[in-house]
Amino acid sequence: NDNTPAPLRAVLGRDLSDVRWRKMGPNLGYVNLYRQGPVAVRLLRGAPGTDTGRHSHHGMEYTLVLRGGYTDATGSYGPGDFQVASAELRHNPVADPGEDCLNLSVTTGRLDFDSALQKVVARLFGF
Repeated sequence: NDNTPAPLRAVLGRDLSDVRWRKMGPNLGYVNLYRQGPVAVRLLRGAPGTDTGRHSHHGMEYTLVLRGGYTDATGSYGPGDFQVASAELRHNPVADPGEDCLNLSVTTGRLDFDSALQKVVARLFGF
């Protein structure tokens, strides 16, 4: 047991340390847990110092930090912290130094990245 919260272990069927991450590049990974229409529930992992890319949201984004932490324009978030981001927020979360940042994320619409390349990549990966 690697201290994976019991409800999350029940959904995953395993500990976080045994999850097979889908890569979105060398330092970012994700696991889709649920998707219906525009609503998506994912685990996200970023290596220390990795940024997600500046973006806003077509809908809401709810993020619960499970391990590590990240910092964006609104502040710093660590284990147990919960961030709510509306369509008005443009931010670029950056994983804090030290350990991988693991989050549980719920989005109610696509992300809207500033970078043209990130827009294309986001579409390919269903973000």
